[in-house]
Amino acid sequence: MSSKSSDSYTHGDEENSVAQENIEDNELETFTNEDDSTDPSIPGEITEDRGLEMSTDNETPPTSSSEDQDDDEPVFKVPRWSQKWTETVKSIMAPLVFVVRIVAHLAACNPKIAVGTVIFLSFALPGIGLVTNFRLLVDEGVLWTPIGCPSLKHYDWLVSDESGFPLAPRYFFMLVHDQGKGRVVNQEGIRRAFQALNTVIETPTYDTVCAQTEAYFDVIPETGARTCNIAAVTDFWSGNQTLFEQNTTQASILEKVSVLRYPSMKPVDRNTIFGQWETEDGSEEGKIVRARSFPMRIDLPSSPTATVEFEEAAIKRLRRLNREWAREDDNDFRVEIFAQSSFPAEFERAIIVDMPLLGVVFTIMTIFCCIVFYRRDPIKSQSMLGCGAVICIFLSILSGYGLMFIVGVPFTSLTPMLPFIMFGIGLDDAFIIMGSYTAQDPKKDIITRIDDTIDDIGASILVTTMTSTVAFGLGCSSSIPCVKWLCLYAFPVILIDFLYQITFFIALIVLDDRRAKAGRRDIFWWRFVDDADRPEDQDDDEPSQNFAVKFMRAYVDFLLDPIIRVLVIILFGFVAVMMAFSTMRLTQAFKFTDVIPSDSYVTRFLDRSDEYSKSTFVRPNIVFRDLDFGDPQVREGIHKYVDEFVAMNEISEKPAFFWLRDFDFFINATSPVLDGYSFQKQLEFFMSNPIFNQIYTNDIVLDNDGMMTASRTTVVMDRVNLDRVVSQIRTLNEQLEIAKSQPLNSGLEDLKMFALDENYFIWEFYSVVVSELTQSSVLGVIAVTLIALLFIPHWTAPLFVAPIVMVLYIDLLGFLQIVGMHVNSVTYISMVMSIGLMVDYIMHVVIKYYESPQLTREDKVRNTLETMGASILVGGLSTMLGIVPLFFSASEIFFNVFIVFVGLVLFGVTHGLVLLPAILSLFGPLVHIHYAREEPKKRRRQRKNLNRKDGKLAFNSTSSTRSTS
Repeated sequence: MSSKSSDSYTHGDEENSVAQENIEDNELETFTNEDDSTDPSIPGEITEDRGLEMSTDNETPPTSSSEDQDDDEPVFKVPRWSQKWTETVKSIMAPLVFVVRIVAHLAACNPKIAVGTVIFLSFALPGIGLVTNFRLLVDEGVLWTPIGCPSLKHYDWLVSDESGFPLAPRYFFMLVHDQGKGRVVNQEGIRRAFQALNTVIETPTYDTVCAQTEAYFDVIPETGARTCNIAAVTDFWSGNQTLFEQNTTQASILEKVSVLRYPSMKPVDRNTIFGQWETEDGSEEGKIVRARSFPMRIDLPSSPTATVEFEEAAIKRLRRLNREWAREDDNDFRVEIFAQSSFPAEFERAIIVDMPLLGVVFTIMTIFCCIVFYRRDPIKSQSMLGCGAVICIFLSILSGYGLMFIVGVPFTSLTPMLPFIMFGIGLDDAFIIMGSYTAQDPKKDIITRIDDTIDDIGASILVTTMTSTVAFGLGCSSSIPCVKWLCLYAFPVILIDFLYQITFFIALIVLDDRRAKAGRRDIFWWRFVDDADRPEDQDDDEPSQNFAVKFMRAYVDFLLDPIIRVLVIILFGFVAVMMAFSTMRLTQAFKFTDVIPSDSYVTRFLDRSDEYSKSTFVRPNIVFRDLDFGDPQVREGIHKYVDEFVAMNEISEKPAFFWLRDFDFFINATSPVLDGYSFQKQLEFFMSNPIFNQIYTNDIVLDNDGMMTASRTTVVMDRVNLDRVVSQIRTLNEQLEIAKSQPLNSGLEDLKMFALDENYFIWEFYSVVVSELTQSSVLGVIAVTLIALLFIPHWTAPLFVAPIVMVLYIDLLGFLQIVGMHVNSVTYISMVMSIGLMVDYIMHVVIKYYESPQLTREDKVRNTLETMGASILVGGLSTMLGIVPLFFSASEIFFNVFIVFVGLVLFGVTHGLVLLPAILSLFGPLVHIHYAREEPKKRRRQRKNLNRKDGKLAFNSTSSTRSTS
């Protein structure tokens, strides 16, 4: 291997012979001409900041001679500051390209070692990760709640030992309804409720599980044993169906369910057991006459190890019961189910259901690559190499996932989408490498061709890898855990894919070349090819043209028509304006059910609850902590906070159970007997009442001395519009402002009085997603612009990259609104990814344009599209094919990812291959950026071939002749 410096590359003994010429080339980019510099017949306009250079590989350069240079001829210099900037950027970029070239060179020289090492690492890393720190996390509360938000801080305290509150029970919900008929409050409806409840109670291990309940329990009157607390319409008959059957007239049923206390004297919370109920006189305490459903809840022990198996068994029994009801004639009743284990179980089912799609995408991409790499000549055909390109992506995914498993980054509900994306975008570099490799001189040895390939496209694939990595790196700074963790998986996969492309895939190219030279058949490499099996019209030395190259050659003629270019710019401008208008109409919306199968029983439960139940899942606990509850002013402050809280428009009623209100009632009722006692003693008397003790034992925390340290009450937010994100954000902010405005919370960052509900977690997500999306978009554009400024050696690069990236952002957001999508986690993640993926199409074109040695803008665009453009087109098709299986995903969120990537590829490819070339053909700078030493030598010899003949400027080349008349 020849020695190379960090800022330039050469082969063999060319290095010393051209060193001085290279220095001179870096010092001065000139075009010699006296009075002809403004001659309109000269290709391209000559200005002081542009140098016309041309390099053709087919030319045999003339012998260098000082006589070829006329010292009296004036020269037109590139501005000193522009030249200095270019050289500075090249000095930054060249060492990076040099490293890429060295790595690829080593892989090419040792292909079997490179392939074996990559395969070993790709399987070893996930294996180690799975047995060490692998963690599956599907808790929606954790996934979507912004890190460090107030609700999360309050939740962490509430579930800690410090709070003293018992852990909340595991919920098991049922909803019995008659499919909207509204006739559930009758004999048949009550029987169906008993039947559904008994199905759960009769599930094996029910008594064993409920006996482990430490809080939120009931007591069996006959035995005194603990059992699970049940809130259901059956409580009016103490859960005894035999007692209910003794009197089943409609009048007696309506009278029974209209009482305000159960037989146990516990107050009735009608919103808990009736769905969309109505009274005879319209009052809150009137006689019940109608309801659309019976919500029922069973409080199970908080320990998942004791209850998960029971929940799964009970769910199976209830789903079987539901199918039996559906088969009955004239039976409109159905039961819907939702347990705490339901969402994780259904998410796991979604992963299992979608698993075959990974095989589908692997097969699709393999077939596509085989077609792209196929040639009629069985020896020159490279379909097996196409399979290797797909395997390279697969191995990079394995390695990236394995690395994150080892680090301990959780595997979440969004992580499975990454392989589909990587199979689509990861092949772009492979197509670009092969496009350049096949364009190299086939007479050269394979190692030299590999080196020349990296010299040609190394900078391009390196810069686009940087943009993708930076984009996902920015996503890692997100405060939303699921977004942060997905990006943590994505950006190492992007880097590893780049590393494997220049090692594993390069090694496969070398091995495939050895196969071809040995005369072995593609795919069936163990078979040799006879000359009779080879097509006669194939020249062994000529690389075959694929469909993309042929298409781009025809397309570029059409695009470069002057009228077409102007029309393109006008059309894209009009589209951008329309998409900007569409973007302003974007709204926020998100459903947890988007990540589970569309046929899930969880989805049905939530949909039917919204439709048939007045009860709401927004039931925040108002918590009081670290207060002197014995101080009358503190208790007055607690009353004030609760009164202001329930005065919110989203709340229609005061809390059904509030310990301080009932405590004051109790003290007043027993006055003056307890007047002389301390608050602690009064509280002791209050909690000794069996009814109050049953209601508030889990809501009041006492220390070892019997002093109250914390307490809480529950409020129902029955007027929150759960279909409008704006309403939820407003409610979240309003309740927090009410808490902060209380004198007892004055000046405190860690509030002593606050409200918390699990719905607050997703509301917190809603409250930050727009600002984070805006921030990530702005930072993404800035980052991409800086990369273009620092790693593309010409100051004009950001002027093309930044505006088009911003237009792409607007177009994609407008597209999402048009197809009916909203701002949510999918949108956020997609936009984070898009800044790195869409800009690839732009960066490749810009870099190739600057590297093109052609003389005119039109020729530079033509050269760019016929070389890099063909690879971009194939890469865009591969990305589209890679995400097609997501169209058939069982979860809505993956389908939405498919829609987003359709827009991403559509706008990325069209802006990169249509709009940007049109702009460059009109306004692109006439420069030639290079990283290899032999390039300046060729260009300098060609400039010495420029000579004056009879006042005319001529350019002589074996491939073309350009002259001025």
